[in-house]
Amino acid sequence: MTIYRNQLVSITLVILTSMLLASCNESQFYEKEMLDGVGVDQEYKKQKKEKKEKKEKKEHDDNRNHDKHEDKEKDQDQDQDQDQDQAQEEQLPVIEPAPTPIVEPTPAPAPVVETPEVIVRVREERPALEETPVVVEEIPEVIEETPVVVEEIPEVIEETPVVVEEIPEVVEETPVVVEEIPEVVEEIPEVVEETPVIEEQGPTLTSVVQEYVQNSAKKRQVDIVWVIDNSGSMGDEQDSLAHNFERFINQFLERDVDFRMGITTTDTRSNRSGKMVGHFRKLTSHEAAIKRDIFLNNFRKMIHVGTRGYWREKGLLALSSFIDNYRDSFFRPDAYTAIVMISDEEDQSPKSVSHYLQKLQGVKAIAGKAKVYSIVNTARSYGRQEQIGKRYMELSKATGGIIANIKEDFYSVLREMGTEIVNLLDSFPLDKTPYENQLKVSVDGQIMTNGWYYDAVTKAVRFDQNSIPAEGSSVLIEYLVVEEE
Repeated sequence: MTIYRNQLVSITLVILTSMLLASCNESQFYEKEMLDGVGVDQEYKKQKKEKKEKKEKKEHDDNRNHDKHEDKEKDQDQDQDQDQDQAQEEQLPVIEPAPTPIVEPTPAPAPVVETPEVIVRVREERPALEETPVVVEEIPEVIEETPVVVEEIPEVIEETPVVVEEIPEVVEETPVVVEEIPEVVEEIPEVVEETPVIEEQGPTLTSVVQEYVQNSAKKRQVDIVWVIDNSGSMGDEQDSLAHNFERFINQFLERDVDFRMGITTTDTRSNRSGKMVGHFRKLTSHEAAIKRDIFLNNFRKMIHVGTRGYWREKGLLALSSFIDNYRDSFFRPDAYTAIVMISDEEDQSPKSVSHYLQKLQGVKAIAGKAKVYSIVNTARSYGRQEQIGKRYMELSKATGGIIANIKEDFYSVLREMGTEIVNLLDSFPLDKTPYENQLKVSVDGQIMTNGWYYDAVTKAVRFDQNSIPAEGSSVLIEYLVVEEE
């Protein structure tokens, strides 16, 4: 019994010793395996890093072959991974079970059966741990493909300028069409040159001959009529006329001109139309020579015709009425007639200007001896309701008279107007306007080629100081006028 118990103890010790040795060997094995696994993993990462650096350098040198090299490197990595896995499997030691001592059958064999099951279970869990880093390592490879798409954008943008450069080629073709236009335009003058053939006939002309006998005494006669606006706005103008009248009349007195003056207003109501203010015998050269101061005072009193006249100014109608009233008593047949119209409004007479012109020229045997001088508004004044005296100015132009602005200084206006009237005494007025200002002048049958000139403004022939015809000489003036239809 004692022997059997000793044998059982011995067997138990042997089994425990075997289990302890096996456990130590297995611990050493796993410790070595883990160390080897760590070293392999570091080596693997180092190789992976080197490969990645080579790969990036190669991609930088040649971007266009990037996909091809990447596929190749992937294949190489897979092969190397397989080789490394195979090498690791070959390095793993084969654990053989420890020899079990031969013993006689005993009632306690159970510990021997449980030992290998523990060893097998530990070894089956190891491969699952080694597969984890392989999946993580593949993520950077997918991210690295993104730059390849971005780098292709500049290639599309660079194609845009190619289309823009073609525009100048189309524009350059335009001048080719424009250059053909002058060829058609050059033919137009050929047609235009034929037009003068139709106009060769020109206007119908009529010959006019005017004859004068030089008579210094009669030529120095002037009949002057003042037609003054007596509406409510003419008070200042009447004062200015009275104050500066002496500048006007001085030249008549100095040159011994035989003059007479009559005054009327633009008020044509009832029996006032064309009525003379005062009497003209107080305003003659004879009265001025006797008592100059009395003559000047008489004029200043008479020229103040007042400002209560009719507001519809009718200066031309008033002149026509004055002619009817005093044709025989005031107007002298051989004297010049000078009409001075003064108004700050337009004439509102009922008939045309040409009607009143014929009425005036009918007074004189020579129509050119009747002149009209206008002192009126020649332009509209800002902020005032006054109108331009167009009808008065039209009559002045038709007779060759002077036009002055009523807003100007009367001192200068009256002096210039007086000088112009006096100068008429040394001229030979024409009834009509010569065609193209062409005239022929003869004195006592001899044609005068020089010593005279035609004044288009006053429509009169004037002789130079050294060429004035002698007393009683016959002066003949011939010219052409356009025949009126």
